[in-house]
Amino acid sequence: MLQKLILHAGSPKTGTTSLQRYLDRHRAALLHEGILYPRAEMAPDQKPKHQWIVDALLAGNGGQFRGKMEEVLAEVNPDTHTIILSTEGLFNHWWDFAAAGRHALASLVDRFSVSVWVWFRDPVSFVRSSYIQMLKNPRGCISCCGRDLSVNEMLDDHWFSKHLDYIGFLRDVDGVLGHGTAVPFAYHGDTVRAFLTSLGVEYAEGASLYANRTLGEAGVELLRIFNRHDLLEEKKRAGVALIGQVDTLLGFASQPLRLSWKTEERIRALASESIDDLERDFGLSLRSRAEHDLLKSNAK
Repeated sequence: MLQKLILHAGSPKTGTTSLQRYLDRHRAALLHEGILYPRAEMAPDQKPKHQWIVDALLAGNGGQFRGKMEEVLAEVNPDTHTIILSTEGLFNHWWDFAAAGRHALASLVDRFSVSVWVWFRDPVSFVRSSYIQMLKNPRGCISCCGRDLSVNEMLDDHWFSKHLDYIGFLRDVDGVLGHGTAVPFAYHGDTVRAFLTSLGVEYAEGASLYANRTLGEAGVELLRIFNRHDLLEEKKRAGVALIGQVDTLLGFASQPLRLSWKTEERIRALASESIDDLERDFGLSLRSRAEHDLLKSNAK
């Protein structure tokens, strides 16, 4: 019987870090249950995620990918029935993977029963968080990273707005790995509990959720000023850290980033097919309470 391989793909800002830290911290207990969360190579200040998957798939390096999978299998014991690999880059960079990388990923189905678990949040809050992260990132091969852009200018970027195509991601995953491989969940604040429940595992202990504070409007404005200059990556990272400290010191004086109603409507329009299809085909609702109330009102 094939071992089950769960690829946890994020998406970003849906409790991914909390889940990775929980799985890493409880590796021994999970292994006793027949579930392997392989060791993640990382520095002390980094997340325990399997970033090598993304690196290999972006490079289209099938040999590197297969070599890393052999290292994973070296951790398996005779009682292991499920392997979990986690990195939000599987969603973030899905459309960037080389053809050879996708071929390497597809080869997994010859050795495992593969499923890809992904959490989605309502599109407006997703864009708000992703926009701030793009401002924080250093400039690089992704056109919208590290630039002085407004939210609407960011939405004009095809790479950025493509990530609102939740249903397109699910269909693409099924196309590469087989029908029914992609398993979507709606994010409701506690991905750790939802993941373990779906896995059929009880908490080893109460999981403390890791919350990475989102910059407020003051921090966002400072980031945009900073991004007008093409700085070396180490200077950019140092600047982002300082801006985070300033924004934290301001506290309530730095209000959450506000989006105009026109921008919110644009975001919902871009995500409308995904929202409708997720609700119809998977029974998942990513609509806000206000949207539900409006739909009920219009139905009367």
